[in-house]
Amino acid sequence: MKNLKITILIFFLLLFQAYSGELDRIKLTREYKKMYSILHSPQAAWYKKQLEEDYEKAFQTTIISLEARLLFNDAKYAQAQELLERAVQKYPKDRELKELYTVTAYPEIRVESKRKIISFTGDEKLQLNLNYIPDEENTDWLESWLLLIKDTDGKIVFRKKGRRAPLDRIEWNGRGTDDKPLPRGQYKIITHLFTDHNCTIRSKPHYITIADKLPDMQVSIRQKLFLPGEENINLTFYNPAGAPVKEWELLIENSRGKNIRKIEKQTSLPTNFSWDGKNDAGRIVNGGDIYQATLSGRFANGKKFESNTDEIEAALKISESEKQIRFQLYTVKFKLGKAEIDDKAYRILYLVADLLNKYDWYDVEIRGHTDDQGPAAQNLALSRKRAQSVADYLIKSCKVDNQRVKVKGMGEEDPLASNDTAAGRAQNRRVEFIMIKNRVPDYIK
Repeated sequence: MKNLKITILIFFLLLFQAYSGELDRIKLTREYKKMYSILHSPQAAWYKKQLEEDYEKAFQTTIISLEARLLFNDAKYAQAQELLERAVQKYPKDRELKELYTVTAYPEIRVESKRKIISFTGDEKLQLNLNYIPDEENTDWLESWLLLIKDTDGKIVFRKKGRRAPLDRIEWNGRGTDDKPLPRGQYKIITHLFTDHNCTIRSKPHYITIADKLPDMQVSIRQKLFLPGEENINLTFYNPAGAPVKEWELLIENSRGKNIRKIEKQTSLPTNFSWDGKNDAGRIVNGGDIYQATLSGRFANGKKFESNTDEIEAALKISESEKQIRFQLYTVKFKLGKAEIDDKAYRILYLVADLLNKYDWYDVEIRGHTDDQGPAAQNLALSRKRAQSVADYLIKSCKVDNQRVKVKGMGEEDPLASNDTAAGRAQNRRVEFIMIKNRVPDYIK
């Protein structure tokens, strides 16, 4: 009797399962019929055609972008420009092609001013100079331009636009768009140039400060970037009152606040001064750092003065072979015995990120190095942790693709200098970047 009950229960369970399956099958059949009718409707054919066209366009623009990058990497700039010019005419809305074409076809634009601090009185105006790099005599390609001035919150406080060229200077009276004087504080100036191929050239930000009262002396560095050992840095000294100077001192510091160069003169103050990019020991300063200049001294009447501080970035010095780009940083410092990056090193890593993003068809291996102080095994582990900290920051904060980045701890292997001196040990404590050419970017593998 018991077995009969179990048999009947199993029978009804199987029957229910079959009935449910039939219901599901009928339901799915209805859905398939509905989908079939949609997919074979005139609207579906139109969408399918659009998808095929978009796919073909995406594939073609990716190939063109890759070919242009390879030509650019092989220094075939004219061929890259010609290829991209045809491409932007065919695909005028493709952002990546337009950005690449802008880099190859148009000059870089920089906004500069002789003074970084100004107090607008009366009809006084600040002259903003626009420098083209390389120098551009023919600017027929310029259709229009836009000047934006923003406050520290990023709010646009002044906007000015114009048509055509030549454009080499713009005057500003320190007033906002509403024609009211702007309050004291720091302001960021950016210029946008719009070209004949609907490309946009954006200048790097130029900062000025509006003050109620001018300092007794001002120092201004017109360059934003220099290559150590290849060029000098030109500084402009501005003496608002024109009072005679008896003696002056120029102090150059690195991003960590360490004195790099001190120049003292018992003479009148020149308008311009050239720093050779060397430290007090006569050695060329490190690339991949930010240097700050401050002027101080004494007027002829005995009164002391001190200027504002201006800064300049030192470009990373790289060694390049057919398949590799290699450079080192001594300015990324870590807390003693730890892998935590010093706060002052973050700005330096942004310089690295710019280079990695510029050469985005390269993978990069980040190698950490130490001196020989302490156990070798401990140094090896610490060097890898430090390399990983750098990689994490570049990936998370600077948006470098993590698929391109590898880390390796070298410990005390491969020293650049003797570990017998403090200077040698400092040189050995470094982060090294080795970039290896990858001719096929990840997005089309």
